[in-house]
Amino acid sequence: MHKILIVEDDRETQEMYMEYLVKDAYQILTANNGEEGLQKIKKFTPDLVIMDMAMPQCSGREMLSKLRHVNKEVPIIIVSGKKGMKEDPEIKLCPQVRDFLVKPVDLPKLRAKIHEIFGSDNTVESAMPGKNQDTAEIPLPGKSKEVAGVERAQTVPPVAHPAPPEPLAQDPLLDIVLGGCVLESFIGKGGSSRVYKGRHQSLGISVAVKILSSDFCSDQVEVQRFLREGRILAHIDHNNVAKILNMGNERGYHFIIMRYIEGQSLLALLRNEGKLAQATACDFAQQIANGLLAAHKSDIIHRDIKPSNILIEKSTLRAKVIDFGTAKKIHMEQVVTGQGIIIGTPYYMSPEQCLGEELDKRTDVYSLGATLYHMVTSGPPFVCPTILETLAAQVEKPVLPPHQKNSNISSTLSHIILRMLEKKREKRYSSMEEVIAALQLVK
Repeated sequence: MHKILIVEDDRETQEMYMEYLVKDAYQILTANNGEEGLQKIKKFTPDLVIMDMAMPQCSGREMLSKLRHVNKEVPIIIVSGKKGMKEDPEIKLCPQVRDFLVKPVDLPKLRAKIHEIFGSDNTVESAMPGKNQDTAEIPLPGKSKEVAGVERAQTVPPVAHPAPPEPLAQDPLLDIVLGGCVLESFIGKGGSSRVYKGRHQSLGISVAVKILSSDFCSDQVEVQRFLREGRILAHIDHNNVAKILNMGNERGYHFIIMRYIEGQSLLALLRNEGKLAQATACDFAQQIANGLLAAHKSDIIHRDIKPSNILIEKSTLRAKVIDFGTAKKIHMEQVVTGQGIIIGTPYYMSPEQCLGEELDKRTDVYSLGATLYHMVTSGPPFVCPTILETLAAQVEKPVLPPHQKNSNISSTLSHIILRMLEKKREKRYSSMEEVIAALQLVK
């Protein structure tokens, strides 16, 4: 199994790369800056480094300069928001640099380049004969069960954070009309979709239009997953859940139209603030729980609650649960996902999710607990060098009580979070009603 080190200071971007690449059976390591990246290159000897150029505590340029004294052979893919960086002498003269990609990164292009670097020996078909391409078998150390795989989760919210630079004018989707909405500007992209800000011609309101990327339109699994998201959203009507207006297929594009909300993701807020005051964190957690309660009453579990899937509206500070691309009806026959496939984001996944077991509403309780833990401590409960180690920690490792990381939160809140994060689901709160009631007791 090839090891890929992702050196990127943006955690949401790290998650996007991990969720997209893990299906090809790569072992993914992460580093938040150049210095940490150099240390992990020494320790783990990765087979490839994907490196952002603009990072704190040691930029990509500085890392390239130092890397020649650490490892002169590991191939590197450079990623930058500045196209002109490609002409930087440090990049041009470094023989280890195999490619230069401009943000927002074209993920299929990145994947193709990785396959080119590694050759054809690391495709899913060769790594796991007879396995579906959306899965990657990852055995947990010391466990008789195997984590059957990590399915790519759609991570791009309708309007989750300040938009990256818009693509060049040749974007064929700009200014076209889908579902009665004119696409005005590009917002962002995830593993299988692109999101645009648009204007509803009849209603005169701003909308967010999520479009299945053309690379995935021939993949019926991706198409069905995309359509399922729209149908699930249509069954939930709550102020703390993103509101769908329409969905359809026009001009060969599958799309979902939602109300555009001016704001930022909870992850972006935490990136700026570090951690939140107890009262603010509890308020957001209660709002999220209320949104999830509405979903649960319709027998829908989200399965990917995390800070980047929570949108904070600027004008009202209302929290909205977004991205139901991995949600499912409880007891629904598993046609799109399948038995034994785990789905979600490792930092916030419940132990039963990590083991690929059948899920119920309590998996969302755990993920909300991990998200609340992040809100008050500035990070999720477990951040390990690899996905495998993170999954194993979720299953086996005790959670450090949050009040030991942040003395400003009460023992009451710390106890509530720890109960939400119980390894055995029977010991957690059994419903979002119980979570809400508990959080209301926090002073």
